[in-house]
Amino acid sequence: MKKIAILIVLFGLNSLTTNAQDFYTYYVKGNNSTFCGEESFSFSFNDKVFSRTDDYNGERLAGPSKIIQTNYDENGYYFQIRSPKFILDDYGVNAYKKYDHYLHKIMYDKKGGNVLYVYELNSDTNAIKYYITEKGYKIFCK
Repeated sequence: MKKIAILIVLFGLNSLTTNAQDFYTYYVKGNNSTFCGEESFSFSFNDKVFSRTDDYNGERLAGPSKIIQTNYDENGYYFQIRSPKFILDDYGVNAYKKYDHYLHKIMYDKKGGNVLYVYELNSDTNAIKYYITEKGYKIFCK
């Protein structure tokens, strides 16, 4: 119940912000795969919350997420790294344990530019998946 209350508070806070990043991805790839399969997902990243919706079956995953780092990679692409760790820092270990822990690296062609892909790590299971946009497909899947 507390998990739901914290999410409601976080979603409430995010409804007051204008920093939402909403976009679609059209391909997925596993960490050790070279194959990019066609799957469509909708993403939303706000100040402290993320959501990912499978456009095929409507399954939605949401949780805490806050930018902890921004930089450029060796190819000149801009990225943001997002983490749920602020829950641990702000609300303590009991609140942190109530969530699945997803880390995201959102890669852009440039700062303020188009999303190329979202790298998602479930740090509880070490499962990694790339969610790739059309523009990212032309760079990373061909």
